[in-house]
Amino acid sequence: MKNTIYSIIVFLLLFTMSCQTSNNKENKIEKIQIEAMDMDILTTISIDCDKFIGDVDYSITDTAEINVFLRQLENLEPLDSGNWSVDTRAKVILYSANDTNTICAGLILKYNDKFYHTPEWLIEYINNLTDECYDAKAKITQ
Repeated sequence: MKNTIYSIIVFLLLFTMSCQTSNNKENKIEKIQIEAMDMDILTTISIDCDKFIGDVDYSITDTAEINVFLRQLENLEPLDSGNWSVDTRAKVILYSANDTNTICAGLILKYNDKFYHTPEWLIEYINNLTDECYDAKAKITQ
């Protein structure tokens, strides 16, 4: 009787652990796509995230680079409650096996339906991407 109970407990533990492992694999970010324009460009009309099309389209698939990016997102500084909207300058799309999650960034940032201060590291990261792209395009047209 004890052996049967122990066998059931071990089976349940192993089953639970395998379910957690498969859930972690499903939620693991496999790719980050960044559509962006220069973060310093201002427009007279606010650009909605759903309608945003950037000058630069960049993908991150390297696991180490994805992990660094995601760790940085853990330190976002939330904005107080209010009626916020994002004048989009960059759209960051996080791809996992079963899901996509979009981050909209401008002077403020929207992520998981919450608003945050756009961190300086993200502004610099995006501006570096756009600068490299604009420089490459300028060399082609010369």
